[in-house]
Amino acid sequence: MIQRSDCLRVEKDPRRGKKEMFEKTRSNVLKLSLVLALAGTGYGFEPANAADNPVLVSKNYFGTDGKAINQSLELKSLDITVSVTGGYAQTTALAEFHNPTNQVLEGEFSFDMPANAKLVGYGLDINGEIRDGVIVEKKQAERTFNERIRRGVDPGLAEVTETNAFSTRVFPIFAGETRQISVTFVTPVSPDDAFILPLESQAQTKRLSLTVRGQVDPMGVSFPGNLTPEWNGAVNEARLVAEDVILNGELRITPNATSPLTVTRHSSGQPFLNINMPADKTAPVAADSIRIFWDTSLSQDMEDSPAAAFLDRVVSTHHPFAVELVTFDKAVTRRMNVRPEPDELNYFISELSYDGATNLEALYETEFDRPNAELCFLVTDGRFTLGDVPKQKLPCTLHIIGTSSSADRPVLNRLAKLGGGQFIDLTSLSEDDAMSLLEQVTRVPKRLDIDGRNLLDDAEWVQSDGRFRLIVPVDPNVQSIRLDLDDSQIKWSPDMRYAARNDGPGADWAQMRLTAMRASGADRDELVDFSRRYSVVTDETSLLVLETMLDYVEARIPLPDIGFSKEERRRYTDMIQSEERQIEQETASRLNRVASLWRTQEDWYSGKLNADRDDASSDRRMFESQVDESAVPPPPPPPPPPPPPPPLYQIAPEEPLAEERQESIVVTGSRLEGSASAPSAAFSNRDDADSSEPQDYPSTALQDISIVTWSPDRPYLETASGLCGKDLYAHYMDQREDHGLLPSYYLEMADLFFRCGDKETAINLALTALELSVSDDDTRTATAFRLQRFGEAALAADLFRTVVENDGTRPQPYRNLALSLVDQAAQADLSKSDRTDLLKEALSLLNHVIATPWDSKFTGIEVVSVFEANGVRRQLETLGVSEDLASDDLQADMPVDLRIVVNWNVDETDMDLWVREPGGEIAKYNNPYTEIGGRLSNDMTQGYGPEEYLLKDAPDGVYEIYMDYFSSDIVNPNGAVAIQAEIWRNYGTPAANVQRVELEFTDDEADEYLIATIRIGD
Repeated sequence: MIQRSDCLRVEKDPRRGKKEMFEKTRSNVLKLSLVLALAGTGYGFEPANAADNPVLVSKNYFGTDGKAINQSLELKSLDITVSVTGGYAQTTALAEFHNPTNQVLEGEFSFDMPANAKLVGYGLDINGEIRDGVIVEKKQAERTFNERIRRGVDPGLAEVTETNAFSTRVFPIFAGETRQISVTFVTPVSPDDAFILPLESQAQTKRLSLTVRGQVDPMGVSFPGNLTPEWNGAVNEARLVAEDVILNGELRITPNATSPLTVTRHSSGQPFLNINMPADKTAPVAADSIRIFWDTSLSQDMEDSPAAAFLDRVVSTHHPFAVELVTFDKAVTRRMNVRPEPDELNYFISELSYDGATNLEALYETEFDRPNAELCFLVTDGRFTLGDVPKQKLPCTLHIIGTSSSADRPVLNRLAKLGGGQFIDLTSLSEDDAMSLLEQVTRVPKRLDIDGRNLLDDAEWVQSDGRFRLIVPVDPNVQSIRLDLDDSQIKWSPDMRYAARNDGPGADWAQMRLTAMRASGADRDELVDFSRRYSVVTDETSLLVLETMLDYVEARIPLPDIGFSKEERRRYTDMIQSEERQIEQETASRLNRVASLWRTQEDWYSGKLNADRDDASSDRRMFESQVDESAVPPPPPPPPPPPPPPPLYQIAPEEPLAEERQESIVVTGSRLEGSASAPSAAFSNRDDADSSEPQDYPSTALQDISIVTWSPDRPYLETASGLCGKDLYAHYMDQREDHGLLPSYYLEMADLFFRCGDKETAINLALTALELSVSDDDTRTATAFRLQRFGEAALAADLFRTVVENDGTRPQPYRNLALSLVDQAAQADLSKSDRTDLLKEALSLLNHVIATPWDSKFTGIEVVSVFEANGVRRQLETLGVSEDLASDDLQADMPVDLRIVVNWNVDETDMDLWVREPGGEIAKYNNPYTEIGGRLSNDMTQGYGPEEYLLKDAPDGVYEIYMDYFSSDIVNPNGAVAIQAEIWRNYGTPAANVQRVELEFTDDEADEYLIATIRIGD
């Protein structure tokens, strides 16, 4: 653990002992990663050969000076079996890896799957037997996994990455021992669309087994390198077993031609009809007008786009009279008329720059009612950061051109189908093959009769890679099938006795149905339930394996079908039902407990608690003791006052002036050590600090609140000093190559543009952070905080709403969304009706935070939300609308002179708010009540916040606001923590004003950071 400097060292109180002990214990844990194909993408591994598959890499996160150290790891065996039936290859890989070190390791194992593959199964050895994974909501699975690691038990987590790689995390792998994992995925195949699995590695595999069986023959199977399998014609099987193998090739399978209609049985027992046939070709018809929509978001950036050459060839082939190039990111940015001449389009495309985030919905809304073009192309990497999947059709035949292996293929296929065109994946097709797709007829099913009933609405279909595929669940006793297409009809009477077992058609159908459900607005719970029913892993889900029945109970996830006895299943059911009853009881008593805490806050406000600070601290300790002993998470401690009606407070700054704001906020870390603004006695006890003279702090646009100018500890910020306009943008682009892999770069550069008065560029750069592959809900939260300060409350609310949808099991996303809606309601151009709707939704969200029994680690947020809900209630009253809080006992007005609220964006990270008052006393977690009447809310030790300081009547003098970085989560490293601080004066009155600041810092070199100073009085 990093030691604090002498001048900043503080004595932690005894209740923090467990935290300090854990810090020392976990530093002995070695974290390892095994990576197949994608080493270096998620955890900072040293990059491996991009073609390697598998690649084995390990990492020690607790090496010298906290630096990561790579070590060797052994793949003991790899056993791959591929079964080809009904137009699908079902692949199962069993891998055993060996820990040659003397440490306990966590392992990460990734396997690069074919582009169209779907993950349908995962298993981990528990007590010597492979236990199947259970499909779980992604956030829940990740948190459950990390919690088990901290306890040293056996979890396994599997998911699909953006590049369609299987990835699993396994813990523990004991010294000198092995662990086994299995993975199963399905891939559509055909005689003209072979199954290809790269298998290359510079390291030896101790034992390799490859088996291919089913609808194949010897000529259609080739093994990697010079490996030659044995062929068993009696069962159509090729098999190879070898030792000490260096892989240097690919497993390629071209299946035999089979009937275009097959019936298979899914592992759930559901039969599926699969119609798989080549698309018909037609003579190309020249288009007089072509419109090209080109995604210029950051993630689409590439030096030599194959799409440019392909479209240049399209233009040369069609000889159109008009070519229009439309560029877009979060909105349409340019429309250019291009001469339909060779290389002209290529020239325009080569001059494009890439920045910002993609909003496809905004493009469709802008373009759907424009004059028609005969032929349209949408060029995108298929990563849509903002907005929803479009529902309307553009006014042209639309072909989708995919330029990235991480594209959301189901969505792009759906958009192509909606537009009557083709999805052309330039990452897997040659230019000639891509051109041939433009000559294909897009088949459209008109009717699907199964035993006399039209079941077309139950079917999912797609035309992709030159094949038309339609899949539909059918009755086990189906007798007759008839499919009507535009110009043909197909009839078939299946024999269900020969229905082969294969999860491919069912997984494909489920994936397409899930894409349709997302487009129609299905909520996350519906998507997770559907994913679980058909055992297909999606963007919303992961596969999780736990060790004991009690682990499944605690995590509240279903038991796997195999691996537990009847008695264990009975006990599981009983315990789940008992927990549900307990939660019902906690919900029923929740508001009474929050009301009790609210009365404590009222006592503080009236001065009763401040009269005897020892009693106040005793009351706080008693409450915390109740929290620790409660089986179900109890409510939080005293919180803050409510925000005033939107028109009644000022958010500063809305429109920054370059000259006035140049020195007010720079979003980087400023350590206390050696800082001119941090006296050496900054955190000494109050009596020792009486002689400290307040310093002369610069003023800002918000009267008496001054944000400390952060020491630029980023090289790109140092070299940007004094730059604005084109010079600053040129500097941003120049530095992006070296520093643009992390979201913090874009957020910090956005701050510089905002200080220069360029709000539009600031917003665009902040959104660009969302385009990175490492972007997640923590990034969305940090970006939304920035957007709030930039005056883009509506856009911030959209991001917070996405976080709520993705992570509704904790209260902070609901509160963040509510407060962004309150900001949005403060906009002057809103109608009374719109303002009312926003405030009513905000109050509903805050009531949800107040009334819901959350995990006990979030104790401290409920009463904060009570104050804020009262503020929303008052604003609604000014509009003539009466709305209630979750309980009448919670209604009260408590204006305060000074309010400071901090939030942060990561889990399992303990940030502490400290406020040094004019007399030198420090309000902090073990001194929550101060002599002048200050009060600090509950200590949020396990992530996110909020923490809050309140002062009813603020004496004149200087107040210093600090953040103490107490501890971070090494099990799941988060890097820099993004902090948002709100500093309020006259909170709860018509004179209220607020200043916001965001910053990022780590505990690498210091633990305490000075955020701001506040001067009250002359």
